[in-house]
Amino acid sequence: MGSIISKPKAPSLPPVSAPSGPSEAEIRAKEEQARKDAEATRAEELARARRGMGSTITTSYRGVLDGSDIAPRRKTLLGE
Repeated sequence: MGSIISKPKAPSLPPVSAPSGPSEAEIRAKEEQARKDAEATRAEELARARRGMGSTITTSYRGVLDGSDIAPRRKTLLGE
């Protein structure tokens, strides 16, 4: 039965050209910029880690400074 009606033939496709990409110089420039950005980010993270929690604690030669150390201490009823 297939011989009575023939299948339509697909039209031929036009030739495909390769898309033009960025040149090697542009690729190298982008890689160099990305490397510099990564180095800057890493240096910033190392500096932040070096400071760490120690930079948040205020100390003196006598020990930890507290805002209440400046004011005279009053006696409390429980701890006279």
